[in-house]
Amino acid sequence: SADLVATTSESAPAANSLSAGIPPWLLVLTVFVHVLANSLLAQAVPTAMLGAMHNDRVRTAHALGRLSACGAMVDILIAPQLGRLSDAIGRKPLLLALPCVAFACRSAAATRPTIAVLILVKAVGATISSGFMVSLRASLADQYRRDTEALTGRLGLISAASGAAHAGG
Repeated sequence: SADLVATTSESAPAANSLSAGIPPWLLVLTVFVHVLANSLLAQAVPTAMLGAMHNDRVRTAHALGRLSACGAMVDILIAPQLGRLSDAIGRKPLLLALPCVAFACRSAAATRPTIAVLILVKAVGATISSGFMVSLRASLADQYRRDTEALTGRLGLISAASGAAHAGG
């Protein structure tokens, strides 16, 4: 009983200090902007491909299906490596580097919206996005490992921001 009281009183300050992590508004803004950019790019690729394939919807649908399959394969192959890298070097380098890479890719798509660039950005973008979101969730899990209520709240904010960005996009 005394051990339980000691453990509870020791973990209380840790839980309180954890709640001082990333501000909720910054978490929501970061995820919202990230997912909104993905949603907008996701709409540009089919439109550009349809135009490049002379409005042949069947051919475009087949190409988009292949593109999605390739993007998923790249994600399956690379995402676990990003997770291992995140475990090895820490979460912060990936949380900083992946958005920078995503920005470079999206900038390339905006400044040179050719079919080849859009396809490359879409295929690589899925892996960048999932790597960022996995690193973000892992970082929150690390930060709030003793405060499950706060972790659940932060993960709920991520889901809400993602849903709002998809709807807005």
